[in-house]
Amino acid sequence: MKVIIEKLDNVFKMNNEFLEEFNEDKMKLRIPEVRSNTIGSQIACIARARDAYSKCILEDRKFSWEPDFPYEDRYDSEKVLKHLNKVGENFIKYLSNVNDLSDNQMDLILDLIGHEYLHQGQLVRYIYANNLEMPTGIKSFWHLED
Repeated sequence: MKVIIEKLDNVFKMNNEFLEEFNEDKMKLRIPEVRSNTIGSQIACIARARDAYSKCILEDRKFSWEPDFPYEDRYDSEKVLKHLNKVGENFIKYLSNVNDLSDNQMDLILDLIGHEYLHQGQLVRYIYANNLEMPTGIKSFWHLED
């Protein structure tokens, strides 16, 4: 369980690091000259998926899309960060107090981790495409160059 908690804590912190760099104007950026959604839409997907996955894991049920985070708040980096922190902290607290997880719960945890990392890769592209500063922790973890 310790390894799972460490992985989740790490990926949650790295996604928070992106948000610490984004104001509302940056949250509305797209990848120029190609079809894309916004940085805020990418981050809202992280928040909404973390909601849905954590609920299903806590209740040990099959995945269903029932997020709490309102999509219309996707450009408010403070609201998104506050929500991600609250859900992440509650989820890690839950995991810290259990000894065993069902196969379903483990499967969903792995999907959640994969989803969060997938969006990191997408956010890296948005940062490069818009000539933004790469967060230090992301740069170091993924061995990115300037």
